[in-house]
Amino acid sequence: MLIGQQLSQSARSCVSPPYCTGLTCLTRSLSIAAVNAREALAAQIDARIAALKHARLKEATQAAEKALATAITLPAVELLQTCPNNLWPRLHTAKRKAVAAGEKVLGEQLAGVDLEAAEQSALAAKLEAAADGKLRSHLQEAALTRSSRMRDAFHEAFAVDEHGTPRTWRPR
Repeated sequence: MLIGQQLSQSARSCVSPPYCTGLTCLTRSLSIAAVNAREALAAQIDARIAALKHARLKEATQAAEKALATAITLPAVELLQTCPNNLWPRLHTAKRKAVAAGEKVLGEQLAGVDLEAAEQSALAAKLEAAADGKLRSHLQEAALTRSSRMRDAFHEAFAVDEHGTPRTWRPR
C-alpha cells in the first residue's frame, strides 16, 4: 500500500478524540510505515549482501580447487609411477601441501569477506574432500594401468642384454 493511501486511511479512521487526534494519528501511521519501509529495505540489503557473498565464495572455492588440483597432480603422478618404499606418507604429504596451497588461494580470494567460524570450517572441509577425491582418482588411474606399466618396465629392463643385443625369450 502506498504511503498516500495509508495517510488517507488513517485520516478516515480518526473519527473520535478518545482514540486519537488527527495529527497524532497521522504521525503514528507515518512512523509505522517508516518502520515497515526500513525493515523491508534492511531485508533487501541483507539478501543482496548474502547473494554477493555466495557468488564470491563460489568463485573463490573454484579457484582454490583448481590450485589444489594443480598442486597435487604432478607429485601424485610421479610418486605413483615410481612407487618408492615410503609411497603413502609421501602421498599424504603431497595432499597436505596441496590443501595448504588451496587454502592460500582461498584466503587471497576472500580477503575482506567476513566469514563465520562455521563457514570457514565448511570451506576447509570442502577443500580436504576435493584433495581426497583428486588423489583417489589418481590412485584409481594408477591401479587400472598397473599391468601395462609392469609390462613396459619388464621390457625396458630385460629386452636387451648388457651389450645392447636384443634378447629372445623361448622355452628351455
